[in-house]
Amino acid sequence: MIIAFKKNDIVYLGYDQYIKFEEAGHTLNAKENSKVIKKYNDALAGASGPLALNNFMRTANWLVVEDEKLEYDQLFVNLLVSFRDRRDLVADSRIIIAYKDKLFLFREGMDLFELDDFCACGTGEQYAIGYLYMNFDKENDPEKLMKDTFAYVRKRVTNIGKDIVLVNTRDLEFVEVKKC
Repeated sequence: MIIAFKKNDIVYLGYDQYIKFEEAGHTLNAKENSKVIKKYNDALAGASGPLALNNFMRTANWLVVEDEKLEYDQLFVNLLVSFRDRRDLVADSRIIIAYKDKLFLFREGMDLFELDDFCACGTGEQYAIGYLYMNFDKENDPEKLMKDTFAYVRKRVTNIGKDIVLVNTRDLEFVEVKKC
């Protein structure tokens, strides 16, 4: 699962290090097949579903940031062109994209949303979104909010990894948190 939210003009992402896609019968460790990557000009992107399972994010050329800004129209066109012949991968996948103070969610119906608050993708995303709806404005510490959200989801969903990785668009450092 990947969770993302915006606080104080910074986008925070957290993800567990577990990938399982039941239909394919694969279980991968996200350390080798990361759910979130850093691409051109420090944009962050993460995927769930077949895109994560097939490690498609590492080779994707759709995340191009021109002139230090990522605009909705440019990103949408790049995504549509890149995935028009790969609808099999997009069918059950979602992509979260973060750049500076912008947060985007690309969904399986080839829909792209720019968000002002939070989103999640992957197993347990509904629980994460519910928790964030209840607690987003109450908690000012982004790291605590991320850890608490994962702890809440883990109580309800069994296949969420205990170790998580945190990254934000200010520091761009991937920090592993053990047994969160």
